[in-house]
Amino acid sequence: MVNQRLVGEVHLDEFDVSHTKDRILWRDSQEEEDVEEELRKVCNEYKEIAKRPRKEGEDQRGPTELEVKAALDELQKEMASPEMVDQINITVIPAKETIEANNDKIVSSVVQTRSATLHGTIASNPPIAWEIFLDGMSPNDPYVAAETTQPSKIIVVVNKNHPYWAQLSGTESVRDYLRQCVYDAVAEWQARTKAATIDYDTVKLLKDQLLRLPLQMESHADGPTDPATGATSTVH
Repeated sequence: MVNQRLVGEVHLDEFDVSHTKDRILWRDSQEEEDVEEELRKVCNEYKEIAKRPRKEGEDQRGPTELEVKAALDELQKEMASPEMVDQINITVIPAKETIEANNDKIVSSVVQTRSATLHGTIASNPPIAWEIFLDGMSPNDPYVAAETTQPSKIIVVVNKNHPYWAQLSGTESVRDYLRQCVYDAVAEWQARTKAATIDYDTVKLLKDQLLRLPLQMESHADGPTDPATGATSTVH
Protein backbone atom coordinates (compact mmCIF):
# COMPACT_ATOMS: atom_id res chain seq x y z
CA MET A 1 0.00 0.00 0.00
CA VAL A 2 1.14 3.57 -0.70
CA ASN A 3 1.17 4.62 2.95
CA GLN A 4 3.53 1.72 3.68
CA ARG A 5 5.92 2.60 0.85
CA LEU A 6 6.05 6.40 1.03
CA VAL A 7 7.53 8.03 4.12
CA GLY A 8 8.48 11.66 4.63
CA GLU A 9 8.75 14.56 7.06
CA VAL A 10 7.25 18.05 6.88
CA HIS A 11 8.99 20.87 8.74
CA LEU A 12 6.76 23.89 9.41
CA ASP A 13 9.39 26.22 10.87
CA GLU A 14 7.65 29.54 10.24
CA PHE A 15 4.28 28.67 11.76
CA ASP A 16 2.92 29.27 15.26
CA VAL A 17 2.34 26.25 17.51
CA SER A 18 0.14 25.59 20.52
CA HIS A 19 1.62 25.95 24.00
CA THR A 20 1.73 22.16 24.26
CA LYS A 21 3.77 21.99 21.03
CA ASP A 22 1.50 19.30 19.56
CA ARG A 23 -0.40 21.20 16.83
CA ILE A 24 -0.08 24.05 14.37
CA LEU A 25 -2.05 27.24 15.02
CA TRP A 26 -3.41 28.08 11.57
CA ARG A 27 -4.43 31.68 11.00
CA ASP A 28 -7.51 30.46 9.14
CA SER A 29 -8.80 27.35 7.37
CA GLN A 30 -7.58 28.64 4.02
CA GLU A 31 -3.96 28.64 5.23
CA GLU A 32 -4.16 24.95 6.13
CA GLU A 33 -5.80 24.14 2.80
CA ASP A 34 -3.09 26.07 0.94
CA VAL A 35 -0.35 24.06 2.67
CA GLU A 36 -2.12 20.78 1.91
CA GLU A 37 -2.52 21.76 -1.75
CA GLU A 38 1.17 22.61 -2.09
CA LEU A 39 2.10 19.31 -0.45
CA ARG A 40 -0.08 17.46 -2.94
CA LYS A 41 1.71 19.19 -5.81
CA VAL A 42 5.17 18.45 -4.42
CA CYS A 43 4.46 14.84 -3.45
CA ASN A 44 2.19 13.79 -6.29
CA GLU A 45 5.03 12.41 -8.44
CA TYR A 46 6.35 10.31 -5.56
CA LYS A 47 2.84 9.08 -4.81
CA GLU A 48 2.33 7.93 -8.39
CA ILE A 49 5.65 6.08 -8.34
CA ALA A 50 4.74 4.37 -5.07
CA LYS A 51 1.41 3.25 -6.57
CA ARG A 52 3.04 1.44 -9.46
CA PRO A 53 3.06 -2.35 -9.10
CA ARG A 54 6.51 -3.78 -8.55
CA LYS A 55 7.93 -5.96 -11.26
CA GLU A 56 9.63 -9.17 -10.27
CA GLY A 57 13.09 -8.44 -8.94
CA GLU A 58 12.45 -4.70 -8.36
CA ASP A 59 11.39 -4.88 -4.73
CA GLN A 60 14.34 -3.60 -2.72
CA ARG A 61 13.03 -4.76 0.64
CA GLY A 62 14.53 -7.70 2.40
CA PRO A 63 17.68 -8.29 4.44
CA THR A 64 20.84 -6.30 3.81
CA GLU A 65 24.05 -8.01 2.73
CA LEU A 66 25.40 -7.49 6.25
CA GLU A 67 22.34 -9.15 7.80
CA VAL A 68 22.59 -12.07 5.38
CA LYS A 69 26.29 -12.53 6.20
CA ALA A 70 25.59 -12.46 9.94
CA ALA A 71 22.83 -15.04 9.49
CA LEU A 72 25.09 -17.26 7.38
CA ASP A 73 27.83 -17.06 10.02
CA GLU A 74 25.38 -18.22 12.69
CA LEU A 75 24.14 -21.03 10.46
CA GLN A 76 27.72 -22.09 9.76
CA LYS A 77 28.33 -22.47 13.49
CA GLU A 78 25.15 -24.51 13.93
CA MET A 79 25.97 -26.84 11.04
CA ALA A 80 29.49 -27.44 12.42
CA SER A 81 28.42 -27.89 16.05
CA PRO A 82 28.74 -31.13 18.04
CA GLU A 83 25.01 -30.89 18.68
CA MET A 84 24.35 -31.14 14.94
CA VAL A 85 26.56 -34.24 14.79
CA ASP A 86 24.56 -35.80 17.62
CA GLN A 87 21.30 -34.96 15.84
CA ILE A 88 22.47 -36.49 12.55
CA ASN A 89 23.67 -39.62 14.31
CA ILE A 90 20.27 -40.38 15.83
CA THR A 91 19.45 -43.89 14.71
CA VAL A 92 16.07 -44.47 16.34
CA ILE A 93 13.32 -42.73 14.38
CA PRO A 94 9.69 -43.38 15.38
CA ALA A 95 7.51 -45.16 12.86
CA LYS A 96 5.27 -43.04 10.68
CA GLU A 97 2.21 -44.46 12.44
CA THR A 98 3.64 -43.45 15.84
CA ILE A 99 4.33 -39.91 14.69
CA GLU A 100 0.86 -39.54 13.18
CA ALA A 101 -0.78 -40.94 16.32
CA ASN A 102 1.13 -38.49 18.53
CA ASN A 103 0.18 -35.63 16.21
CA ASP A 104 -3.49 -36.63 16.31
CA LYS A 105 -3.37 -36.90 20.10
CA ILE A 106 -1.94 -33.39 20.47
CA VAL A 107 -4.46 -31.81 18.10
CA SER A 108 -7.40 -33.65 19.64
CA SER A 109 -6.39 -32.69 23.19
CA VAL A 110 -5.94 -29.01 22.36
CA VAL A 111 -9.12 -28.70 20.28
CA GLN A 112 -11.21 -30.31 23.02
CA THR A 113 -9.86 -28.14 25.84
CA ARG A 114 -9.01 -24.79 24.21
CA SER A 115 -10.62 -22.12 22.09
CA ALA A 116 -8.92 -21.28 18.82
CA THR A 117 -6.59 -18.29 19.00
CA LEU A 118 -7.47 -17.40 15.44
CA HIS A 119 -10.03 -18.84 13.06
CA GLY A 120 -11.77 -18.10 9.80
CA THR A 121 -12.82 -19.45 6.44
CA ILE A 122 -11.01 -19.46 3.11
CA ALA A 123 -13.63 -18.43 0.55
CA SER A 124 -12.73 -21.15 -1.93
CA ASN A 125 -15.13 -23.55 -3.60
CA PRO A 126 -16.00 -25.32 -1.40
CA PRO A 127 -15.11 -23.08 1.58
CA ILE A 128 -12.36 -24.29 3.93
CA ALA A 129 -12.55 -23.53 7.63
CA TRP A 130 -9.29 -23.01 9.50
CA GLU A 131 -8.31 -22.76 13.16
CA ILE A 132 -4.98 -21.79 14.70
CA PHE A 133 -4.15 -22.60 18.31
CA LEU A 134 -1.21 -21.13 20.22
CA ASP A 135 -0.81 -23.57 23.06
CA GLY A 136 1.66 -24.12 25.88
CA MET A 137 2.38 -27.79 25.37
CA SER A 138 5.42 -29.61 26.69
CA PRO A 139 8.82 -28.35 25.50
CA ASN A 140 9.37 -31.91 24.30
CA ASP A 141 6.31 -31.82 22.04
CA PRO A 142 6.69 -30.88 18.34
CA TYR A 143 6.93 -27.20 17.42
CA VAL A 144 3.72 -27.60 15.41
CA ALA A 145 0.99 -30.20 14.97
CA ALA A 146 -1.66 -30.04 12.27
CA GLU A 147 -4.85 -31.79 11.21
CA THR A 148 -5.01 -31.81 7.42
CA THR A 149 -7.05 -34.92 6.70
CA GLN A 150 -10.46 -33.23 6.73
CA PRO A 151 -11.67 -32.14 3.28
CA SER A 152 -13.03 -28.80 4.46
CA LYS A 153 -11.00 -27.89 7.56
CA ILE A 154 -7.40 -27.21 8.55
CA ILE A 155 -6.27 -27.13 12.17
CA VAL A 156 -2.84 -25.88 13.25
CA VAL A 157 -1.47 -26.10 16.80
CA VAL A 158 1.72 -24.11 17.49
CA ASN A 159 3.71 -25.04 20.60
CA LYS A 160 4.58 -21.88 22.55
CA ASN A 161 6.75 -23.88 24.95
CA HIS A 162 9.02 -25.19 22.22
CA PRO A 163 12.62 -23.91 22.68
CA TYR A 164 12.53 -22.20 19.28
CA TRP A 165 9.59 -19.99 20.32
CA ALA A 166 11.81 -18.38 22.97
CA GLN A 167 14.17 -17.18 20.23
CA LEU A 168 11.46 -15.11 18.52
CA SER A 169 11.56 -11.36 19.01
CA GLY A 170 9.26 -8.70 17.60
CA THR A 171 6.08 -8.78 15.56
CA GLU A 172 7.73 -9.67 12.24
CA SER A 173 9.62 -12.57 13.78
CA VAL A 174 6.45 -14.06 15.30
CA ARG A 175 4.40 -13.40 12.15
CA ASP A 176 6.92 -15.08 9.88
CA TYR A 177 7.27 -18.08 12.16
CA LEU A 178 3.50 -18.54 12.37
CA ARG A 179 3.29 -18.08 8.61
CA GLN A 180 5.76 -20.94 8.11
CA CYS A 181 3.80 -23.21 10.47
CA VAL A 182 0.45 -22.43 8.84
CA TYR A 183 1.71 -22.61 5.26
CA ASP A 184 3.25 -26.02 5.98
CA ALA A 185 -0.17 -27.24 7.06
CA VAL A 186 -2.01 -25.64 4.12
CA ALA A 187 0.47 -27.09 1.62
CA GLU A 188 0.11 -30.51 3.24
CA TRP A 189 -3.69 -30.21 3.07
CA GLN A 190 -3.47 -29.28 -0.60
CA ALA A 191 -1.23 -32.25 -1.31
CA ARG A 192 -3.67 -34.61 0.41
CA THR A 193 -6.75 -33.29 -1.34
CA LYS A 194 -5.34 -32.38 -4.76
CA ALA A 195 -2.66 -35.01 -5.28
CA ALA A 196 -3.97 -37.66 -2.85
CA THR A 197 -0.46 -38.23 -1.47
CA ILE A 198 2.03 -36.45 0.79
CA ASP A 199 5.01 -36.12 -1.50
CA TYR A 200 7.76 -33.83 -0.18
CA ASP A 201 8.43 -32.19 -3.55
CA THR A 202 4.72 -31.55 -4.07
CA VAL A 203 4.39 -29.99 -0.61
CA LYS A 204 7.41 -27.75 -1.24
CA LEU A 205 5.97 -26.66 -4.59
CA LEU A 206 2.62 -25.77 -3.04
CA LYS A 207 4.27 -23.94 -0.13
CA ASP A 208 6.38 -21.96 -2.60
CA GLN A 209 3.17 -20.51 -4.04
CA LEU A 210 1.84 -19.72 -0.57
CA LEU A 211 5.01 -17.82 0.35
CA ARG A 212 4.30 -15.45 -2.54
CA LEU A 213 0.94 -14.43 -1.05
CA PRO A 214 2.01 -11.38 1.02
CA LEU A 215 3.44 -9.46 -1.94
CA GLN A 216 0.52 -10.49 -4.15
CA MET A 217 -1.90 -9.18 -1.54
CA GLU A 218 0.05 -5.94 -1.28
CA SER A 219 0.03 -5.48 -5.03
CA HIS A 220 -3.71 -6.14 -5.26
CA ALA A 221 -4.41 -3.74 -2.40
CA ASP A 222 -2.99 -0.91 -4.48
CA GLY A 223 -5.63 -1.48 -7.14
CA PRO A 224 -5.97 -3.37 -10.44
CA THR A 225 -3.29 -2.92 -13.07
CA ASP A 226 -4.16 -1.80 -16.61
CA PRO A 227 -2.60 -4.46 -18.89
CA ALA A 228 -2.15 -1.93 -21.69
CA THR A 229 -0.37 0.81 -19.75
CA GLY A 230 0.89 -0.95 -16.63
CA ALA A 231 -0.75 1.80 -14.54
CA THR A 232 -2.51 1.04 -11.29
CA SER A 233 -5.99 2.33 -10.62
CA THR A 234 -7.51 2.67 -7.18
CA VAL A 235 -11.23 2.33 -6.52
CA HIS A 236 -12.59 4.83 -3.99
